[in-house]
Amino acid sequence: MSIQEMDYDMITNACLAMLARPALTAVGVLDELMGQAGVPMHDPVHHYITAATLLPLAAHKTGMTREELASGLATAEERARKVLPGFCGWWGCCGAGVGCGIFACVWLHNNPKREQGWDTANALTARCLAKISSVGGPRC
Repeated sequence: MSIQEMDYDMITNACLAMLARPALTAVGVLDELMGQAGVPMHDPVHHYITAATLLPLAAHKTGMTREELASGLATAEERARKVLPGFCGWWGCCGAGVGCGIFACVWLHNNPKREQGWDTANALTARCLAKISSVGGPRC
């Protein structure tokens, strides 16, 4: 198993463990995931971390089961792995911002032909990208 594979597994396992914890905040979850041993500072795994950060929070709010969270995390990971390294510099769209859109699409059960939720996911991604771009770069 590669270091990157271990990173994805650690993130998923940490998110599943968070389901049992009472008080979660987005910043707290993000700090915990980014602080996992071996998670690199700049790496495509962050495209997954942003989606993975939001899923346990949403799960807490709605009473999602561990199995439902695991399924959502697996879908988010699969999609996030398709966001290429250097996406921000080559395609003009930060992969971590795209990760927020991945969260929204997983959470809302979106697909390319489903009207309901399409606007919400795109608006969330746009807001995240606008905020990221305001910080400056590269390597937000």
